[in-house]
Amino acid sequence: MRYFYLILTFASICLASCKQEEVKTFSSERGVNFVNYDDWSKTYEDDYNSLKLEHNFLEDYATQGWQVADYTQEVGIQLEGQFSDSPISVKVKVEAVDGYELPTLTLPEECVIEPGEYQTHFTLTCKKPEAYDKVYKAKLVFDYSASGLVAGTKERQSYEITISDATIWNDMYVSNEAEWNSSFSNILGTYGPVKVRFLLVALGTSDESGAVGYNAGKNYSGIRQYYYNQKNGWSGGFKGGWVSWYIDDGLYLYEENYGKAPAEADGTPVTFNF
Repeated sequence: MRYFYLILTFASICLASCKQEEVKTFSSERGVNFVNYDDWSKTYEDDYNSLKLEHNFLEDYATQGWQVADYTQEVGIQLEGQFSDSPISVKVKVEAVDGYELPTLTLPEECVIEPGEYQTHFTLTCKKPEAYDKVYKAKLVFDYSASGLVAGTKERQSYEITISDATIWNDMYVSNEAEWNSSFSNILGTYGPVKVRFLLVALGTSDESGAVGYNAGKNYSGIRQYYYNQKNGWSGGFKGGWVSWYIDDGLYLYEENYGKAPAEADGTPVTFNF
């Protein structure tokens, strides 16, 4: 009798454990979620804490010159529910974020999940904003009614987008415009957002014509080093050697390519104190 009681007790414990680990079956309605897609590894990553795109175009000037290309990122979509024997059309739309202007975005009108599949991805294209030092935001959401789908898990129903062409003060080892002028104006002249970007182009690796100067060849990190050296009064800053020559040559190339000298938005010419 005691043996039979132990068997019943063990069976009850197992039944309780099974109930705790029970996985819900799919609903008859198909839900849809955003997921991340890694274009390099061609894999989907279901991490709802990183469903976002954040890109500052500033660094791109050092490698692309003034004709900065659009930025693209792959966005993943994943179904919840039963597989379908026919293609499923998923439509995504752009919504505004309170307090921010919308960036210029391009995405497909619809994404198709093929029969027997439950994942797909699409290319989101972001254009460099016209204004400097301004943050643009948007979010992608599903158009449920146009897709014939319902919301999946709550945390995976939007994809956040933050776009800017913003000056990164820390990368120049200062905190603001006044400190920049205090540290660098004796060599670089008065601060201006166009001037900062001009230096990235002139000392970077290439521009639309294929070369800046005779290939100064510095990436963004290398140009940061010029600021660091200049700020600390070390050699290897902006004055002396080939650096000032590359900057002068960059001024010449700009005027040759665009028919005018570089200038700030208010017309102030970009000049240096070499």
